Amino acid sequence: MSSAASRIAGAALLLTLLLSACRAGDTESFNLHVPVPPGPVPVEGSFGLVYELHLTNFSNRPLRLKNLEVREGGDGRAFIILGPAELSQRLYRPGPLADTTFFGPGTTGVVYIELTVSGTELPQSIGHRVSFSETGGDAVMAVEGALVTVREELPVVLSPPLRGGPWVAVYDPEWPRGHRRVIYAVDGKATIPGRYAIDWIRIDDEGRFATGDLDSTADWL
Repeated sequence: MSSAASRIAGAALLLTLLLSACRAGDTESFNLHVPVPPGPVPVEGSFGLVYELHLTNFSNRPLRLKNLEVREGGDGRAFIILGPAELSQRLYRPGPLADTTFFGPGTTGVVYIELTVSGTELPQSIGHRVSFSETGGDAVMAVEGALVTVREELPVVLSPPLRGGPWVAVYDPEWPRGHRRVIYAVDGKATIPGRYAIDWIRIDDEGRFATGDLDSTADWL
């Protein structure tokens, strides 16, 4: 083979390798990040880990989420496996969206995660595995990351904050506009100040929390 032909063949091989590298970089470009590592929170007799996983598509191609696994230590037992339907319920994306599992280039989303474990099953660390595909493609790829250490400090114990009553404590992490899933930008930093918030509602002896119009706050006890 002549030197010119050798140079052409070498250039072609280099171009193929570069395209393959770019392709791999595009398909494995989900950035996984847990901004606030969770600590154990007692909820109804069990321990819960309440936190958020931030996802960002840094590739140049649109990607679609398939499922999310939360694992002990990153490669241990799976605590939960969320499919597309469950991810749609737990995933927040800014703006009006019909399909939250679709991530265009540069798109960011937040997955709200609540794990319930017993005291003996509390993990020292947790990791995440995100499976996805390119839009229009059948191949499923995966990326692992966001390995975080579970905080060990116990929560602060408070006495009942209200007198009189009776009062009922209401907490539902799935409320679309509840405390848990509302993000505020304070001093240029996104935060969830109501991550562990609880509503206290006064009721009467018959268990009613309002008399009259339920849509009028003036009629609430």
